[in-house]
Amino acid sequence: MGGGFGGYPDPAKQTVGVPAGTALTSVGSIAIGSSGCAGLGNPSWCSGAGTAASPWTINAINSSGVVISTSNVKLQNSYIHASGACRGSLVDVNNKAANVTLSYDTIAGNGHSGSATVDVGVFNTSNNPVRGDHLLMFNENNPWEYDGLVSDSYIIVAPGFACTGAHYEPVYNTGLFQATHSVLLNPEEQTAVGFNDSVWCACPTSMSITHSLIAGGGWSFYGGGPSDRGSTFVFQNNRIARCTGTVAYNSGSGGRYCNPIPLTLTGTLTAGSATITGLTNVAILWPGETITGTGIPAGTTIVAISQSDNNGVGSPRITLSTNATTTGPQTLTITQNGTTNAGGDRPGFDTHGYFPASGYFGDFIGTTGCTQSGNVWDDNNTTKRAC
Repeated sequence: MGGGFGGYPDPAKQTVGVPAGTALTSVGSIAIGSSGCAGLGNPSWCSGAGTAASPWTINAINSSGVVISTSNVKLQNSYIHASGACRGSLVDVNNKAANVTLSYDTIAGNGHSGSATVDVGVFNTSNNPVRGDHLLMFNENNPWEYDGLVSDSYIIVAPGFACTGAHYEPVYNTGLFQATHSVLLNPEEQTAVGFNDSVWCACPTSMSITHSLIAGGGWSFYGGGPSDRGSTFVFQNNRIARCTGTVAYNSGSGGRYCNPIPLTLTGTLTAGSATITGLTNVAILWPGETITGTGIPAGTTIVAISQSDNNGVGSPRITLSTNATTTGPQTLTITQNGTTNAGGDRPGFDTHGYFPASGYFGDFIGTTGCTQSGNVWDDNNTTKRAC
């Protein structure tokens, strides 16, 4: 369960997502139904008997989308990524499928590379919780929608590439959602880290976040409201990342955020090339930010960001607006250039590179129950901690 800062899951430590060195098979988009592997042509990457003891197991694929319409399915060690602009979802679980598990998968929209956005990472309409462990998810709007039981995972909204009319939160819940020992990040000050919505579905909802690292969002968590249909919320033994800069308030979004501070990291340059390799956690970067350092021409900005190579594994890298003039490892400084995302200015960073949380709970009026205890609040502003 170890990883980065505080032992939380961290892609830089390769504790989440497709394990390093995994050989992936490119399959395009696939759909698994009641006929299981036979319906897929019995490929080498699909095995099992479709039972609870021996589920259909899809292993180590590179896919543009997976639809699961039958029970007892496990998707593991796979890279599922967007292939078109503003598509609906990457992993779609439906038809009352039960006992579905996602394990060590990278589920990613391509917003960081400036193309091929995706609205939802995991879209679960089965009315049964999907289990997820050791997942790396970065999607433009809602990495996870609806019922889920998630552990040891890293889930982040990739901002600035929203589908029309969408809003941001790593978790959007209209049923039962639980996360334990995970990292939930929303770099936008808009909406929340977790949205517990009982109004949209006209049904009771339940969300539990425990032993996790929380950061970002206009609100840390949002739910309930005057028309609440009976939601419950449990928030225990979590850590909320702090702001190291000053705290600001955006009257337009209603969100509090941290003013940006320069970020320093080390990357490997190649003279005549616009690509920088040898980076760690590029999830904390944005296209359009200014980058400076030895071998970087003045005025250079980040054009594109990739979490991995084309197979979903390997070293993260960024592409610059101009070519480097020197070769070798260099210390680089990234600074916000004053542009804004949909929710307003980008938040700053705490000393460990995580986004700061607002520390606010929003509109839990009318909830059946809201419980919080044992949480560590690292912010340096006055926060509304009651829910």
